[in-house]
Amino acid sequence: DLKEQAIYGEVSYEITPAWQVTVGARRYSYELETFQAVDFPLLNSVFFGAGPDEINLAFEPGGQEDDGWLYKFNTSYQFTDDILGYLTVSEGYRIGNSNGVGPCPDPLPTNQISCALPNELAYQPDKTLNYEVGLKTQLFDNRLTLNGSAYFIEWSDPQVSSATENGLIPITKNGSAAESKGVEINFIGQVTGDLTVRGSYSYNTSELTEVTPNLVPRFNPPGFQSTITYEDGMPGDRLPGSPEHQGSLFIDYERPLANGMNFGVNYGVTALGDVLTRTGGRAESLTLEGYQVHNAAVSLSTDAWTATLYVKNLFNEFAETGARATSQYNQPVFDGDGDPVYVRSYYTYVLPPRAIGVRFTRKFGG
Repeated sequence: DLKEQAIYGEVSYEITPAWQVTVGARRYSYELETFQAVDFPLLNSVFFGAGPDEINLAFEPGGQEDDGWLYKFNTSYQFTDDILGYLTVSEGYRIGNSNGVGPCPDPLPTNQISCALPNELAYQPDKTLNYEVGLKTQLFDNRLTLNGSAYFIEWSDPQVSSATENGLIPITKNGSAAESKGVEINFIGQVTGDLTVRGSYSYNTSELTEVTPNLVPRFNPPGFQSTITYEDGMPGDRLPGSPEHQGSLFIDYERPLANGMNFGVNYGVTALGDVLTRTGGRAESLTLEGYQVHNAAVSLSTDAWTATLYVKNLFNEFAETGARATSQYNQPVFDGDGDPVYVRSYYTYVLPPRAIGVRFTRKFGG
């Protein structure tokens, strides 16, 4: 049961016709109540005498609450009719939550069990202090829109991925501190009356700035439970889940035909740099290689209908976009009779292959 409340507002003041300042504040609070439990009915019925249809859940109450203030400051200056510069300093906030894993019994059983220790049941809020400076421009009689910004983010108690000590269930825990910094550029250019080009590029680096103890789990086969150790997250460790470089470029061409129809061509490419699957590339982390995806479409349209021939992933690019666990999760274990059973819980997600299709749309009324 989650209850959130907030009140917020901001005030702007024009110091001169070209220079304005905005200040804002937000008061927030939340209360979270949770109940968590875990049971293994198949294990308990086969090995420990439970009935074949018994499910025994001993729910453990939990929860958290927090409140506080967030502040914002922004100022902008209109250098010319076509160039605006701005500076923003703001705070961000994200609530905590339950990890949704049942608590471990006390004392712990000697058999394999998947459960959360007290410090693994939930994760706490994290907060950011954000600095951003940028320009917004309209150039060449508004035929080119060019915007750019640079930012720096101080991140307190960042929510990062980890795993339980018992059962290696994926959970979220709080790191000590991190920072993120980067630049972003985007543009839209009207090359001719029929041809538009637009694109973007961003560079971002996000890394820990303080030691986070016991962050990344590691184990040495054979087996899972008895060989678990943890690696600390260290200052300079890159955070997982996002590339440092990414960009896109799109070309749109549209012109009317003599028969009253409109002919259009669209082409786009997006590119991503490599991505880590674990903080700092630690404990058999997989580095997902960067890739490019090209898409294209040709269309004919009237005021009432549009027919489009499209190709997604034009060059049939193969790329891994995510991973579950690590390669060490694929290993033989042994059942109660000592016979080997091969566990396969590690795999990667991949891009869909090339897809070619035709899409029709029709407007009715109006």
